[in-house]
Amino acid sequence: MISYHYSDKELCGQIYDHLTASSFYRVFFDREHAHEILPNMMAEAMEKSSIVLICFSSEYRESYGCRLAAEYAEKRQRSIIPVKLDELYCPTGWLNNIVANKHCIDFSKFNFNNAYANLIQQIDEVKMKGNAR
Repeated sequence: MISYHYSDKELCGQIYDHLTASSFYRVFFDREHAHEILPNMMAEAMEKSSIVLICFSSEYRESYGCRLAAEYAEKRQRSIIPVKLDELYCPTGWLNNIVANKHCIDFSKFNFNNAYANLIQQIDEVKMKGNAR
């Protein structure tokens, strides 16, 4: 599952497109961001997900819907992979509590292909460790 703020839809859509093109991954991506108005949809997707990419930016941190999704992922003990989208933003508050001690993939510093390769490596490591259900 990819959790993201609507303002980051383009980059998160690229990540989704690359993941699904590989045919190794099944990914939930709410293109229309309907989970903001249908939280049950987010909860259902989260229940079916073993890994959650939290694609964060300052907009993500300020969004109540994004907070619900991230906190639900943590509560349900999903494997969380933080994905940094905004070079100038460092997580604070509730978001920092969730992502602070996790390996973060930084799409803001590296070109897409390098960051994506790091993301795949991290996903595969999580799967190999058996953290993903």
